Amino acid sequence: MSTISSVNNQPLGYVAPSSVDSPAVSNNFGQTLAVAQAPKSWLTTAETSQAHRPNIKEFMDRLGAPFLDASELIYGVVGSNTDVRDWSAIMATDDPMSAARQATGQMYGRTETTPRTDAVYMGASDTVAKEGNFAVRLLKDENNKVLDQGLKLIDAQGLLLRDAGSNPETIARNAWLFGFDTQPLAKLAQAAASVSPDLGRAVQQASITAPAANTATAVPQAPVLTMAAENVSLLSLTGLTAQTTAQTTAPAKVEPFVTAQKDDQATSPSLQQVLQEAAANAFVHLDSATYLNTLFKG
Repeated sequence: MSTISSVNNQPLGYVAPSSVDSPAVSNNFGQTLAVAQAPKSWLTTAETSQAHRPNIKEFMDRLGAPFLDASELIYGVVGSNTDVRDWSAIMATDDPMSAARQATGQMYGRTETTPRTDAVYMGASDTVAKEGNFAVRLLKDENNKVLDQGLKLIDAQGLLLRDAGSNPETIARNAWLFGFDTQPLAKLAQAAASVSPDLGRAVQQASITAPAANTATAVPQAPVLTMAAENVSLLSLTGLTAQTTAQTTAPAKVEPFVTAQKDDQATSPSLQQVLQEAAANAFVHLDSATYLNTLFKG
C-alpha cells in the first residue's frame, strides 16, 4: 500500500506563483500605469516649433477655422513669449485646434522655465487671490491710487499673460484659447467681488460657462485690434473689414476699437504679423490688397 510521504514535494519544473503583494510586481505595475495615464506632451524645442508652425492661411485651410481663432491660437496666445508647441504633432492630429489649445495650456503650466527679466509677474503685493491659471489683481501706487485691477491670466510661475476680461463670455473665451480649466474660477469669485461686484458675478458665471470657438453665426461685433503701444500712433484706423468664413456677399464694415498694450504680454497678433500674413496670402473671402487698404484707410 502506497503512502504520501510529503505534501510539499513539487513536480520537476514547478515555479511558485508570485505573491500579488510583491513590491516588485506592484511597483512595476504602478510605473506602467502611470506612463499609460500620463497626458501626451505637445511641447518641443523653440527651433522645432518655429520650423513647423503653420501660417494663418494654412491653419484656416486645414481646419476651416475662423480668421480670429487661427490668428489667436498661432500668435495671440504667445505674444512675445517663446513658442515651444510641437506644431508638427499638432497638425498631424485629427483635431489640431484642440491639440493647439492643449499645447498652450501645457506650455504655460511649466514650472522649470527660467523667469523672464523683461516681463511682469504677479507678486504678493498686487495679488488678491489666485487659482490655477487665473489671478485677481489689485495694483496700487504709494499714494494708494489704483494702477491696475481685474482678473488676469497667468502661467504657473505667475507671469502675467493677459487680461482675462470683465464679462463671462470674454473670460470663458480667453480660457478656451489658452487651454485653461475654468473650474478654479469658482474659488476666485469672492476675491473678484472685493475688487468689483460686477467682476465677482462675471467670474462666478464664467466658471460654469462652456467656452467655445468663434462661429459664423455669432452676432457681429466691433473687433478689438490690440497692438504694441508704439504702433498705435502709426495708424489712423477708421474701418476694418474681415470675414471669418467665405461668403458671397460683401463683407460688413465695422468700426474697430484700438487698445494699446505692452508687448510683454500674450496678446492678439502684432501689426507686423498681420500685415505679413495679409501680404503673403490671398484669402478666399478677402484679397490681401483690399485688407491692407482697409487697415490704412483714413
